[in-house]
Amino acid sequence: LLGGDGVIVWAANRMASLLVLRGVANEDDREVYAFGFECLLATVVQALFLLTAGLLLNVLVPLLCFSLAFTALKQNIGGWHAESHGTCLVSTTIMSVVAVLVGRALPVWSAAPFLGAAWVLVVRYAPIPHENNPKTAAESARAKQASLRVLAAGTAVCCALVLLSFPWAACAIHGATGLCLAALTLIPAKRRCKDAKEQGTANGGKSRNEVGP
Repeated sequence: LLGGDGVIVWAANRMASLLVLRGVANEDDREVYAFGFECLLATVVQALFLLTAGLLLNVLVPLLCFSLAFTALKQNIGGWHAESHGTCLVSTTIMSVVAVLVGRALPVWSAAPFLGAAWVLVVRYAPIPHENNPKTAAESARAKQASLRVLAAGTAVCCALVLLSFPWAACAIHGATGLCLAALTLIPAKRRCKDAKEQGTANGGKSRNEVGP
C-alpha cells in the first residue's frame, strides 16, 4: 500500500475491468474509470481511518471539524501531495490527530493567528496545481476565487463560534488549524515548482550548448 501500487490500485483496476466486461464502459475509458475508482477508494479508506481514530481517542467532533476545513480548502488550492495513497493515508491521519490533540490544549482565541496565516498563504500562493493536473489561466483564476470563498466562509464560521459562544465554540480552533495546515502545504509545493523550473532551465541550457555551433 505504501508503495502506491497496492491494494487500492489493484481494487480500482479490478472495478474498472468489471465495468468493461459488463459493457458499462468502453475499453478506451478503462484508465479513466480506474483513476476515478482509485480516488474514491482512497477517500473512503481515509475517512474510515479518521473515523476510527476519532472514536478511539474520543475526538470525533473536533476531528470532523478539522477534516472538513482542511479538505474543503485543499481541494481548491492544490499544494503538496504525497507520492502514494499509502503515504497520504498515514501522513494525513497522523497530522490530523496531532493537530486536534494540540488544538484541544489551546485557547479559543488562538484561532486568530491560524486564520491570519491561512489568508496570507492563500492570497499569495494559491493555487498551485499538481504537475499531473495542470490548469489554464482561467481555471487557476476560478480556483483562486473558490479558495478565497472557502477561506472566507471558514473564517466567518470560526468567528461566529467564538463571538457567540456556542457550546461547541472550541471547534473554532480545529477549523482554523485545518485551514492553516491546508494553506501550509502551499510552501513545499511552491518550492517543488521552483526546483522543477530551475532544473528545466538548466537542462534547457545544456541542450542549447550541445546543439549550438
